[in-house]
Amino acid sequence: MKKLIILLLFIPLVSFGQEDEKEIENNEKNDVIFGVKGGLNLSTMSNGLWKSGGFDFNNRTSFHLGLTAEINFNEKFSIQPELLYSGQGFKFPNSMTTIYPDGSTIDSSNSITVIQNYLNLPVIAKFYISNTFFLETGPQIGYLISANAKFGDGTNIEYAKSDMEDFDFGFNIGAGYRLNSGTNFNLRYYLGLSSHNFYAFNDKNYVLSFSVGFRL
Repeated sequence: MKKLIILLLFIPLVSFGQEDEKEIENNEKNDVIFGVKGGLNLSTMSNGLWKSGGFDFNNRTSFHLGLTAEINFNEKFSIQPELLYSGQGFKFPNSMTTIYPDGSTIDSSNSITVIQNYLNLPVIAKFYISNTFFLETGPQIGYLISANAKFGDGTNIEYAKSDMEDFDFGFNIGAGYRLNSGTNFNLRYYLGLSSHNFYAFNDKNYVLSFSVGFRL
């Protein structure tokens, strides 16, 4: 009889504990999870009108670093705004003379690396295929912080930031893998949709990035 009474008392406690665990899990799914991320950028630019002059662009290697906030709606879907510093740009491998509409020129007997530094705000929709693997897509707006150029002979000059659009707009697609600890690995491609200069060259930013992120 005593065993039966103990059993009857124990069953509600177990049920109550299980419901608490479910509630905790549900709360975690709805939490905003803050994090940091950083990684490698391989950036270039669409050829636009430059292609008619026989110029091809090579990738510039740089980095990105910033903050993330993943808003979980359920275990399969979340929205992740990010605020990132992003080193971008491109390389001219050819010898060239650039003539601007105002008559100014830039001469180079060898390669030129154009360095563009952006503050980017992507808003990413993440679709979890499993507990660890996700696909992502979303728009991005960027603000050009600074721009300069470095010639192949090592000479640095101030690039004409005033000749470039302050804002850049485009779209991201990517995929990633998340560990149980919250650490995640992400491969993303950014396709610029807006020209980033005033001279109608139709030049757009393209960036392939690899990131590692950590939960705060």
